[in-house]
Amino acid sequence: RGRPTMRQSAQSQNIQLDAYAELRVHPDASADEIRQSYMCLARELHPDRASAGAAGEHEMFIRVQRAWELLRTPEERWRYDTQLRLKQMAEAQASALVYDLELAEMECGGAFNSRHK
Repeated sequence: RGRPTMRQSAQSQNIQLDAYAELRVHPDASADEIRQSYMCLARELHPDRASAGAAGEHEMFIRVQRAWELLRTPEERWRYDTQLRLKQMAEAQASALVYDLELAEMECGGAFNSRHK
């Protein structure tokens, strides 16, 4: 239970990738819009068609492929969107906690300083 499974590791790596940005679509895009964007990008970036000297095009192609894999079926898209929302909620909670701690430190510091002058 302590070590993450291969699937859990893949899922956490996938959430690091902004699939919608990689495919140049809005998160509200339809399945057809996502597919059309993927097809266009895949043709443009495919190693067989890309210019030989273009730096980073192979890595871009791989990211586009990964993004497509995350969004290509309704089930995979739902799973990705759910993970993305959970990550955003966790980040928001962490940010709120830091803000609350900073406020508490300021309040305590102010009370402490006024008592010891």
